[in-house]
Amino acid sequence: DRRIGEMRKEELERTKALESRLADAKATADESAAALNKEKEDVTARLAAKDSEVSDAKEGERTALESVASLRNRVAELEAQEKLYQEKSAQLETLKAEKIRQQEHYESILQVFQKQADSKDRKEAELDGKLKTKEAELATKEAELAERDRRIGEMRKEELERTKALESRLAD
Repeated sequence: DRRIGEMRKEELERTKALESRLADAKATADESAAALNKEKEDVTARLAAKDSEVSDAKEGERTALESVASLRNRVAELEAQEKLYQEKSAQLETLKAEKIRQQEHYESILQVFQKQADSKDRKEAELDGKLKTKEAELATKEAELAERDRRIGEMRKEELERTKALESRLAD
């Protein structure tokens, strides 16, 4: 009975030692899990910030596209004015043929129209320059967005790999 008692006592001590080691391992695992959760939250916050940047860039792109559309509408209006001007010039030529006596008067009108056409051509050239500038800016922004999207994709992939590695370590 004494030996059985000693064996039970030794077994109890071993059980207590194993339970203590198990409790220590659980505490370590809980600490690791808390650290992983914190890192996961940090990664999620960084991804949310990047998503916000992408959203802002897309809004900028949308604004640029609206500006380009507005400029194109303005160019269409100028082309309509050009057509109207050409129609008026044709009418003027008809009137000149019919009323040679009023030649000087009509020539002064033509000079006015010519000045308007020159002014319109200058404005049209300015608008064409602005349109090309906006298109170049848009192309630059699109390239920047593509680069950002690529970097964000890489960051997400790296974060996913780190998370998987941490989860793998936690599982081990």
